[in-house]
Amino acid sequence: MARVDDTFAQEGKTGSDAKVDVIIQNHVEKDHSGVLVDLHKKYPEAPIYCTEITVKGLKNIIQELMEQNLLL
Repeated sequence: MARVDDTFAQEGKTGSDAKVDVIIQNHVEKDHSGVLVDLHKKYPEAPIYCTEITVKGLKNIIQELMEQNLLL
């Protein structure tokens, strides 16, 4: 999350100016997916796009995503 917040800060965006339009999740490895739940909680309007195999993997390891509509 720090990287997302830092990037918005560098662009001069704060609060409601800081908006994530979409989340693209390429693979399941924790170094890339570990912050996904927190990111989606902060920006719930942003759809999560990923491959079919990534959907299966994410739903196996991140229980909070079981109810989410992950888009292919």
